Amino acid sequence: MIALFREAGASVSKDPTDAEFFDGRSAYASDPEGNYWEIAWVAPGNSVVAAARRAAGLGSDSKAQ
Repeated sequence: MIALFREAGASVSKDPTDAEFFDGRSAYASDPEGNYWEIAWVAPGNSVVAAARRAAGLGSDSKAQ
């Protein structure tokens, strides 16, 4: 995904790196208009995502609803 941002003229401020506390990756970029973006991925069933889904009342199922 970050390669597509670069091709579109984005300025990458943080290349994709592994997350410290869970199974995932993230990167940061700003588009040519100056909007900042975080690009992130987490593994299905990730405990952080499961907790956020429970807090939002969506249950612990990792499938999108």
